[in-house]
Amino acid sequence: MEDKSREVVMAISNAARYMDPFFKLTAMGTVLLIQYFARMVKEKKLKVTEFTDFQKFLKATDGKYDIMNVPEIPEGQLSEELDALGIHYMVLPDLEKNDGMLQVAVYQPDRENFGAWYQRHILSQMTGGEKDLQQLKNLTSGKTTIISFPLEEEEEVVKEDFEKMGINYSQLPDLHVGDGEIQVVVANADLPKVESWYKLYREDLLKKGMIDVPAMKKMSMDNYMQTGQQTEAEYIDTASPELKAANAKYEGKQKGRIEQQIEAAEHNAMRQESSTAYLRYINDPSYIPVSIDKRTLVEKSNVINKDGLERYNQFSCRIPGTYGKNEKQLVIPNEQVFEKQNGSYIAFLQKDESPFVFDVITKQVDHEMRKLTGEEFVKRYFDKVDKIKRDILTLYRADIMKHASGYEIKVASIFDEIPSQLQKHEKKFKLSSISKEARLRDYEDALFWLEDAMIVNICYNSTAPSIGLKLNMDRMTLKCYMADTGLLISHAFDENGIVSEELYKKLLFDKLEVNKGMIVENIVAQMLVASGHKLYFYSCSCREDKEERMEIDFLIAKSKTSNRHNISPIEVKSSKNYTITSLKKFIRKFDQQTNIPYVLHTGDLKEENGIVFLPLYMTPLL
Repeated sequence: MEDKSREVVMAISNAARYMDPFFKLTAMGTVLLIQYFARMVKEKKLKVTEFTDFQKFLKATDGKYDIMNVPEIPEGQLSEELDALGIHYMVLPDLEKNDGMLQVAVYQPDRENFGAWYQRHILSQMTGGEKDLQQLKNLTSGKTTIISFPLEEEEEVVKEDFEKMGINYSQLPDLHVGDGEIQVVVANADLPKVESWYKLYREDLLKKGMIDVPAMKKMSMDNYMQTGQQTEAEYIDTASPELKAANAKYEGKQKGRIEQQIEAAEHNAMRQESSTAYLRYINDPSYIPVSIDKRTLVEKSNVINKDGLERYNQFSCRIPGTYGKNEKQLVIPNEQVFEKQNGSYIAFLQKDESPFVFDVITKQVDHEMRKLTGEEFVKRYFDKVDKIKRDILTLYRADIMKHASGYEIKVASIFDEIPSQLQKHEKKFKLSSISKEARLRDYEDALFWLEDAMIVNICYNSTAPSIGLKLNMDRMTLKCYMADTGLLISHAFDENGIVSEELYKKLLFDKLEVNKGMIVENIVAQMLVASGHKLYFYSCSCREDKEERMEIDFLIAKSKTSNRHNISPIEVKSSKNYTITSLKKFIRKFDQQTNIPYVLHTGDLKEENGIVFLPLYMTPLL
């Protein structure tokens, strides 16, 4: 038994491998679950084999799993059916044997296959209301709608009233006991009756003093199946009173190292766009994404979070177009907000539900804005931003014609070329695309004008990265970035008029045929300039010696110059799979001049072989 106890302790210690400052939210839940299982083994409420099986599953899936609530199924049938489909899964310990549910951890790449099986299994478990599901389908020719009611404790009331009113329906299994909701399938012909019934029922509850009674919701089968997914904490909460009492022994005591790390991570870490929860929102058609600029809509506003909104797990931002005394705040649950790689946010609003809007000055809910659905709200206030950006681009062109006297045509030509030049792999600005006869000496003043007007950020090639980057600057070889990346996107899609929410969605989710590196590199250039850096890069296209041939995206100098090791090379990577061949060549060639080499990427913070890998949002710290 001593060996088994030691095994448990070791398992907890090994869980610490998840605990770096930038780990994913899924890892936090995993560690929490490991800790819980370890406690239950210690209390002899779980078998050691159940615990070790979970560890094996974690190793096999690299911690990439979802927990699903499954209505009970005869012993052996589950494994037979899932094994036949080639699904990687594990039936988790049943923490409450009387709730009619099993919890199954499913390997994420197998979710699609599991989903098909899950739907068939759920439908076979239909309890039936007035009709069983097949009868209902036959009666309606399949014309039915799934309705979710916040009436989990009132199922008998629903049954009685629907029977009295002659409503044809069938009740679905409750996949998330405790969320207050139940789901029923209703014949479309009876929907008006159902809507009228719930309206009267809701009004009656409000008259009795209940506050904010939720509206009924229509949902797809996919949305309904999503209610069966649990977090690790929710799974633990399904435990029987006996197991909860056993776990309670550990509550209130001084927290161990892992518990402290979990708590700190939960408090400090905003969920990342790489998390599984983010992917679920992307694929849920009932939600609409909103891109929220951190600097303009969060930091430069009378953010409600300063009034303690964070304590209630709520996120807020300024609504575009509202300022000062007229400022309005959009308030969103934290779990629907994700941090982007550039440090800004993506939030998800329910398309058919009213957003929560708060007046900063009066501290009152704005009922006018709440009359809009989530989709209408996004189109009215966030799509409006793109129109403003287009107006700014129009003003840029007008100012060019007005103030760039004598070379306005050249300035305009360069300005219009920026997106297509950045779209190229090397991103160097080639004047030959404007005119075959064009020479940089003829366009130098035009480039200077654009930079001086703070419309662009020019990045020059430094041919010998040493103490003074400017001393070895090749003014004939340069990159031309937009000073504002938001304007670059509107500029790039100029022919489309207003960039629609759908186009932005595809862009944000990397589903558009565009060089993502163009946008990410422009963001980095913008952040470096904002941090006080001059922009330089290194390029050598030597044909004779492959070792000499390399491209380094950016070079930055130390704040204090010394006789050696002054220059940090920076590579920017927008994809998950990449090589750093050029960076390694640079380090070998300029070892005496090289300070800390950096890779700015979409992954986490790490250090390998003297190279520091930073998440993109940490660029301002350089």
